Amino acid sequence: MRAAIEQLAGATGVAEYFRLLRQHGVERPKDFKTAQPARLCARDVFALVEELRANARENALELEALENERSAAGQTLDSEGAS
Repeated sequence: MRAAIEQLAGATGVAEYFRLLRQHGVERPKDFKTAQPARLCARDVFALVEELRANARENALELEALENERSAAGQTLDSEGAS
């Protein structure tokens, strides 16, 4: 999970991952002594990953729209210059 978070959000995401672990009373996932706290932490970590994935999709769409606008603006300028 840490690797997925790091890929999606870099160092900030990893810091949030470790904050969640500390919030659940451990420094590392292997430090959990029972399954219930581990499950609760996993739920929070999965929620973080889903949020990061949603943000990544939204950012990709915004970037694509911006690139399309720039491309269209460039084509308009090219066609006006050719006249």
